[in-house]
Amino acid sequence: MINPKKHLPVFKSGRMKIGGMMRSMRNVAVGLLVAAAVAVCPVIASADDQVNGVPGGGNELQAPATPASNRASTGSTQGAVSQDVTKPKPADGAVKGATANGAVSAPSDESSLASGQPKQAPQAQDEKPVTRSESKTPSAQSGDCNRAGYRGRWGTVAYDIENDPSGGCVVNVEAGGQMGNTEGAPWTSNGPVGDIVNSITAIVFEGAVKAPDDSGDQDHHGMAYLFNNLFALDRIEGLDNIDTTGVTTMKDLFAGDNKLKSVDVTGWSTSDVKDMSGMFSGDRALAGIKGISGWDTAKVTNMGEMFNGVPTDVLDLSAWKVGNVTSMDSMFSWSGVQSIGDVSDWDVSRVEDMYGMFFHSPFKDAGPLKDWHPDAVTSTSNMFSGDAGLGSVDLSGWAGHTPSLENMNGMLFMAGSLTHVTMDGWKLPVVKDMGSLFAWDSSLQSVRGLEGWKVPNVESVSGMFSSDTSFKGDHVGPEDSARTLDLSGWGCGK
Repeated sequence: MINPKKHLPVFKSGRMKIGGMMRSMRNVAVGLLVAAAVAVCPVIASADDQVNGVPGGGNELQAPATPASNRASTGSTQGAVSQDVTKPKPADGAVKGATANGAVSAPSDESSLASGQPKQAPQAQDEKPVTRSESKTPSAQSGDCNRAGYRGRWGTVAYDIENDPSGGCVVNVEAGGQMGNTEGAPWTSNGPVGDIVNSITAIVFEGAVKAPDDSGDQDHHGMAYLFNNLFALDRIEGLDNIDTTGVTTMKDLFAGDNKLKSVDVTGWSTSDVKDMSGMFSGDRALAGIKGISGWDTAKVTNMGEMFNGVPTDVLDLSAWKVGNVTSMDSMFSWSGVQSIGDVSDWDVSRVEDMYGMFFHSPFKDAGPLKDWHPDAVTSTSNMFSGDAGLGSVDLSGWAGHTPSLENMNGMLFMAGSLTHVTMDGWKLPVVKDMGSLFAWDSSLQSVRGLEGWKVPNVESVSGMFSSDTSFKGDHVGPEDSARTLDLSGWGCGK
């Protein structure tokens, strides 16, 4: 299971003396002149780091990898071969220009990694593997399904298996009864036909059935992991026949089904669901998700990684109630999502983790986020990192609502089209890490509100404006028209 406490480009490698910091800051390519008050802010970085160079670096950029799902799986067996679904994590290595969703573009060769460019960047990294079966080649069989004609019972539900005309196997679930425990489903390696798990191309619910019992094993009750990591599955028909009344978890429900093209969950009851984390995570072919816009999400507490890696470009989540959600960690990371609807009324006051929420996606509709009140949030690290579609971000409505925020590292890192940022009135009494906050934003022209910030506990501003070559305007400017950003009111170290 993925550890939600992780940090992506956290560029730290020791504490540098104040004099070293000032020597570094003189090398800022954009000619940023920071007022004397910043000199008393302790900066976590190595002695030879440059504010315009590599924050705590020493390695070249590593391109982010494509996500999958690395959560626990149903039907796992000892010694089984795993397929990982990954998420943003820090890593070292060399970039070769690889990107996801066209979100960011790194230098195409090592020679272009000149002084003034970061040497670390967000990357996906595996943690705990997900396992499905012992097959080393998860793909549908061509020709006949070797279990065609098999009939069985799962819980009180009858099912049969037939050939898929295009190759592989189809599991038909008959109407009536209640599905059994998710670990014993006919499409898991623990089931009676586990040898065809990686050949199942379709699951068909022929009539009304009840969802699995919502009691029992902590990780495998309800609908948690029910359809996850079916590598050959490209369609599930009749999902609307499943009665989900009383279900409390849909964790990783469809996660890792990287050939699944569409999902229609119209009519599902979600009023009792508390965990939707990783629900569609790693579904790289999932272009259509139907029936979720009207879901009752009032009891949900975890939406972490829910749409991680999903290519769907538009989601209308405006009617969702998120007042009890505490984690939106990587919720839309690596996805194709450009807009999630008018979410200006979302109550995010209990959300503690917004780490990588829109990381490396083409998200561009940040307007509705302006008036959010994230009173409990502790991390916005990499929240918009790598979002090439963002033209401007106005978070002025967050003023007075960030009393718990500690980690802003890379929040707007490498957002190539970003020109203007507004953060007026922010109160940051406990923030510690602002490293690479606006780094590699090559189009950034102005950042409004910084001069009024109070950051008495900040420990790192390393690489905060690294490689921002387009600064101009009232707050910061390029070298040929250098301006002074007066941060004397920051109260560093007080």
